[in-house]
Amino acid sequence: MNALDLNGDGRVDNSPALREILSELAGHGRPATLDLPDGIYAISETVELPVAVSLRLAPGACILALPSFSGDAVVRKQRGVIGVHRHGGRITGGMIDGGRQNVIGVHVPGACRLDISDIEIVDCLQKGIYIGSADKTWGYEVNVRGVRCAIDLNTQHAAGSIGLHYEQITDSYISQVVIIGYETGVASESSSNDFTQVHVWSIPTQGPLKRNFFCNGWGDSYNQCYADAPFDGGMDCYGFLVNKPFNRFTNCRIYCNNYTVDNTVVGFQLTESGTHGSYLNNLFTAGKELRIKAAFAGSLEAATILGNSYDPNILAGRENRIPSDTGGISYVPALHIGGSEA
Repeated sequence: MNALDLNGDGRVDNSPALREILSELAGHGRPATLDLPDGIYAISETVELPVAVSLRLAPGACILALPSFSGDAVVRKQRGVIGVHRHGGRITGGMIDGGRQNVIGVHVPGACRLDISDIEIVDCLQKGIYIGSADKTWGYEVNVRGVRCAIDLNTQHAAGSIGLHYEQITDSYISQVVIIGYETGVASESSSNDFTQVHVWSIPTQGPLKRNFFCNGWGDSYNQCYADAPFDGGMDCYGFLVNKPFNRFTNCRIYCNNYTVDNTVVGFQLTESGTHGSYLNNLFTAGKELRIKAAFAGSLEAATILGNSYDPNILAGRENRIPSDTGGISYVPALHIGGSEA
């Protein structure tokens, strides 16, 4: 059996056939690829992608969760052997459609050397991409590039939903990603991951956008990331909620539009554990009736904040700050300018 035996009419359940094809590919004992041509491949259970098997969808190919879908994820990459530097393959192209159900689009419970690229993940109301597991299985080099995770503009996300969730996965690169419609856009809860050109936005019919970026990993970097108009009724909400130390933010944007509520948005909220970060050349913009509550708030003592651009419609937290000696978990040498010490 091969992919040509699948039915791409969007109605017939392809789960039994996919199970057989993937089992055959895994039995080869070497890397293999499942190629899906244009068509809508309906399924009723999770597509369990073996470690050695890649999934490649044609631009017009879609894997669609039927209303009778019984799994928690549309596609799951099976867990590799931890500590073995084995190529995890690729998931690329086409579309994965959760059918507006409370599911995960792509789940990677633990892997290394895996790429997820050039794919659209739609209407998965719990999570778009979840790289991690409840038991915090370790992994590394799970890269995401050219991906769009989006919920229909008239459909509400699940409570606690996350567009892109990294958990206990390190040394990964994330670039050119758009996330639309989740309660939290990006949640990073590991270390040493790098996010570049990630745009997070939403509208009220999808439910609150409480935080565009939840920065809960050590030593991550965020460059040219766009926290676009968070909102949570009249509650405080955050462009970047920073909860771990040594994160670096450069050339990022925080913007308030008509979906936001005046005097509720905090650009960067630094918790007591979110210290020793760097914030360089970021941009804050808002309107006269949609003022930003604070550009920076929280535990700022150990933060380096320089070269940021502040719109006049920001009520607090316009900072320039160079710590001279933060002590504790990190040491910053004293700053000397023209023979003086600052």
